[in-house]
Amino acid sequence: MKASPTLSLLGGLLMAGCLVASCSSRASKTETAHADSLRVLMKTNTESKEAVCMPPANVANRFLFQGKECEAQISRTPDEALPLVQNEQGDKYIDNRVTIHINSQGKTILNQSFTKEDFSSILSTHFLQGAILEGIAYDTIDANHILFAASVSYPESDLYIPIRLSIQSNGKITIEKTDLMDGYSE
Repeated sequence: MKASPTLSLLGGLLMAGCLVASCSSRASKTETAHADSLRVLMKTNTESKEAVCMPPANVANRFLFQGKECEAQISRTPDEALPLVQNEQGDKYIDNRVTIHINSQGKTILNQSFTKEDFSSILSTHFLQGAILEGIAYDTIDANHILFAASVSYPESDLYIPIRLSIQSNGKITIEKTDLMDGYSE
């Protein structure tokens, strides 16, 4: 007795289906075992996560201040001597030290390093605990000051406190908080 082509095809599909089900059952057990070992690896990696730091930066700006040529050199360096900052997820960050060196016609107007603690008089303790000194940048001049913008921020976020540094020709520094972003309060 000869089987009809339809029955042969149906039987072949049924056997193929059983074979696939058997293989996928074995594969899912293997994948589960493999996934468990991956989870262990991932767990180990998060426990030994290193602190994140911003790259060092050096920027020089030339400008005229009170009729004299000036140069401001700004250097940002991750400083491992400063306390680490930790966010709510447990990620750790190395804070920065920023040095401003202003020179005019061979005379030093300012040579000073800053950390976020230098801004503690205008920032809350709570904010400082979770923030880093992101950077300082030359902004502009007015008749009596060289102006710089500083940013103290939560690492890897848009939440920051903008700060203005006003430096007189004798090197005296005034620090003030500038306008905060809309809808944000410290």
